[in-house]
Amino acid sequence: MNSVKIFPSPMGEDARRTDEGQFWCGCDRTLLLLDLDGVLNTYDGNYDKDYIPPIKDGANEFIKDLSKDYNIKIFTSRNLLLTAKWLIEYNLFDYIDDVTNNKSASFLIIDDRCITYNGDFSDIKRKIENFKVWYK
Repeated sequence: MNSVKIFPSPMGEDARRTDEGQFWCGCDRTLLLLDLDGVLNTYDGNYDKDYIPPIKDGANEFIKDLSKDYNIKIFTSRNLLLTAKWLIEYNLFDYIDDVTNNKSASFLIIDDRCITYNGDFSDIKRKIENFKVWYK
């Protein structure tokens, strides 16, 4: 890929624009960020800092299957040690590349509390005002 340096990225890599005019952030196109609560477990909105709810049906197989083609990083606001113990308990530790509390450059983020930006701010505002997580 031919590219031209535009500005230094805060992640230490150069942000670039390809010859086709598409923006490229230097992110790993094989890296997926997966949220823990509400995606991988049975979280229902009742937060307990000392307890992570059980794994969601199908999540174990989902992660094992994804790990064949992608690097997986768990993205959570929870205590990282508690999260690592949860991954070990559900036999997922070997399929996860990292656990983080920080949003990092990745190909995709899978989260229960997000809205996909579609280029229309008025539509986004409407989606924010009407947002409901899937488990409510």
